[in-house]
Amino acid sequence: RTNGSAVRRQLFELEHGRCSLCNFDAHTFFQRFKVLKASERRKAIEKTPLRSLSWKQKQALIEKPTEGAMWQADHITPVAEGGGECGLENYRTLCTPCHWKETQKLQHRLKLKIGKGTKDIRTFFKVAQSERK
Repeated sequence: RTNGSAVRRQLFELEHGRCSLCNFDAHTFFQRFKVLKASERRKAIEKTPLRSLSWKQKQALIEKPTEGAMWQADHITPVAEGGGECGLENYRTLCTPCHWKETQKLQHRLKLKIGKGTKDIRTFFKVAQSERK
């Protein structure tokens, strides 16, 4: 199993906390954000992709900002689709909102895969009933 904090450090060395999808520089934003007063932090969030976070997530950032809440080390090929136990080449930096969107897309794909090839349970009961006759 890969150490998540080690991966984040290595990925940061390559991509410097910049989102691969929307190009948001989460690291630079965090450096400026953490020294702001709470009232200034709320305004600052609204000028970035972080504005799409839930109220609870934004509140947590305002009260106790952490860089880890602003960007994620994301598997390009998701673990659920065979991307586990990979090297750094299968990682990319995503800001938290882009990571959430990508996770939603993955969940949708996985739901579609689960549905393929499965049969309606009523079919099973129809077969069982016809065999009893």
